[in-house]
Amino acid sequence: MWNEEELKMRLIIPILQLVNIEQKDKIKVFLKRNIAAVIQKYRISVDVGLMIAKPKGKNTPQIPYFFLQELKKGKKSSNDPEAQMLAAMLAAQAQNNNGKPIFGGYMVGRNCFFSILVDRNYILSKQLDITETADLEQVIAMLKKLKEMLLA
Repeated sequence: MWNEEELKMRLIIPILQLVNIEQKDKIKVFLKRNIAAVIQKYRISVDVGLMIAKPKGKNTPQIPYFFLQELKKGKKSSNDPEAQMLAAMLAAQAQNNNGKPIFGGYMVGRNCFFSILVDRNYILSKQLDITETADLEQVIAMLKKLKEMLLA
């Protein structure tokens, strides 16, 4: 029954710390940020719950790599977290303009979904239940692999 902020602080941030995702001047976690871009004459603007990006200075995201969007409680969620995550990914792709993949994820209750956007190809993972040991281990492994790819 955690709200979005409690879920981030009690579950997501400890997982990111376990993975040791932040790397000075290369990878930083940003919370509650906006990303915007113009794509084919349409302006997209999304408030994201959590963004992993290359920092510009100490506290400004410069090159977004990964979004964790809309940490919804589950039942009675009012927005579409996948659509919001994809919009953030599209905005990052346009903003970065470097041809590299953009990664994303969203949670509904205890269920996690991960995605990748390469050019206009979008792939979504199967559902992972973060309360199940095997699924949690898979989430941690994916985040470690993400870190490895970002540092390459």
